[in-house]
Amino acid sequence: LRVLGGFVAAYPQGQPALHAAWSAGDATGLAGACHSLRGACAAIGANALQQRLQALETEVEHHQPLPALLPALQQVQDELVDLVQRLADALQP
Repeated sequence: LRVLGGFVAAYPQGQPALHAAWSAGDATGLAGACHSLRGACAAIGANALQQRLQALETEVEHHQPLPALLPALQQVQDELVDLVQRLADALQP
């Protein structure tokens, strides 16, 4: 439960580093943020989100234009926020 609580505490509003890197045009930063969040998702068993992040990271690494990645990035953020909310609700006593 401590790991899940840490995840909830770390990502209450999604992962700001994803949008920050995208907005800055920083492909390396975006790939790194995807990789980091993917590891956190793996630690809690969020497999679907982990797979989406892997796909997004791969697209970045294959030099897809960052503007074209915005829909996938937003989907990841939306799913992350939804997951965090569901976990927070489940962890309440």
